[in-house]
Amino acid sequence: MFPAGLAPAPHAWLVRPLPEGAVDYPAGTYRYGSTQRGNLRPHHGVDFENPVGTLVLAAGSGAVVFAGTDRADQLGPAPNFYGNVVVVQLQQAYLYQPVYVLYGHLATITVQRGNWVEAGAQIGTVGGTGVAFGGAHLHFEVRVGYNDYD
Repeated sequence: MFPAGLAPAPHAWLVRPLPEGAVDYPAGTYRYGSTQRGNLRPHHGVDFENPVGTLVLAAGSGAVVFAGTDRADQLGPAPNFYGNVVVVQLQQAYLYQPVYVLYGHLATITVQRGNWVEAGAQIGTVGGTGVAFGGAHLHFEVRVGYNDYD
């Protein structure tokens, strides 16, 4: 029970980046921070395995700062690592630093750089572009401060 006129504040900034009915729990094969027993770099995001063409939704409202392939603009550990990528800078900051959300390995991209997206809006579809170990999936990553891999 809350005093009159007060309600709990939302505790989460992000909504699920996939529609209802899609696999919206992380794949267990390459978890966040995992190095695959020292064989790979630490994983910077989470992977959601879904069929090619599954809708990908904006997890938060903000400005699209990147939409395209990362062949020339390296956003991962190597060129073309994430393939087709969208990066959204959220309207919220964390400790006065910008927050970016990266969506990687997309089959299609339905937004352009400079677009404003609302949470829940379609930004693309799941694919297997770039270096998509294990097949089609959404690579979902949150970056604070800078939109770079390191």
